[in-house]
Amino acid sequence: MKNSKIQNKNLFGFTLASDATEDYLAARILFEKEHILPAIQLATTAIEKLFKSFINIAYDEIFDKRVHEPYQLYLCAEEGFKHHGLNFSTDFLFWLDQVYHSRYSSNLYPAKEITFGEKHFLMNLDEIFYKTFEFYKKCNDELASLYFCKPFLSQITANNHIHQGLKKEDESKKAQKIFSFFFIDGRRTDVKTHIRAFNPSNPFVFKDVQIQGESVVFNLDVGTLSPMDLPPDYWTQYSEQWT
Repeated sequence: MKNSKIQNKNLFGFTLASDATEDYLAARILFEKEHILPAIQLATTAIEKLFKSFINIAYDEIFDKRVHEPYQLYLCAEEGFKHHGLNFSTDFLFWLDQVYHSRYSSNLYPAKEITFGEKHFLMNLDEIFYKTFEFYKKCNDELASLYFCKPFLSQITANNHIHQGLKKEDESKKAQKIFSFFFIDGRRTDVKTHIRAFNPSNPFVFKDVQIQGESVVFNLDVGTLSPMDLPPDYWTQYSEQWT
């Protein structure tokens, strides 16, 4: 049976990188419009294609294993990533592996929870693409131009700590939206709150839902929280009542 896939190794890596940037941009647009679940699901395919592209470019071979999950792909080429200084959050990648399997709600039966912070997600996603294409600058100008061109950069600058010159550790401590999805017996419930929340040891949650009585336990792990950590709009609602 004839193999209809691309055989040219250089074209294979370039095509994957091109597809990855399209998925990345689409994921960011969906995220900005607060279509959150499809955004994080599409981000997994963006990173999948980018990592397969990296394996092709860095190892000069076509990656033909049936692996789709970002963390598993990272493990396949961990030595190469580290050799080229591409260090990414393995917690984020492992979380995305589980998000990948959320593409079908039936996979989340009978009860699952997905919770994460807006800034945590965007910062890790943006970092992976920026660092990988920084490496591509050393490999091929045409390949690097898929990312480093004005039309593309103009579309990914919003809420992008790298292109806004902001430190990741500082941004992760600022007020942000926290998104949570509960899948219980085939039904989905979305929760969104706005709070200064950060816990570097556990910024991404994907686990069995905790149910106590008739209530669902919202796993909002914010680390140490004080009254000053609450966003300004929290206090505004009370100041309006006092005046």
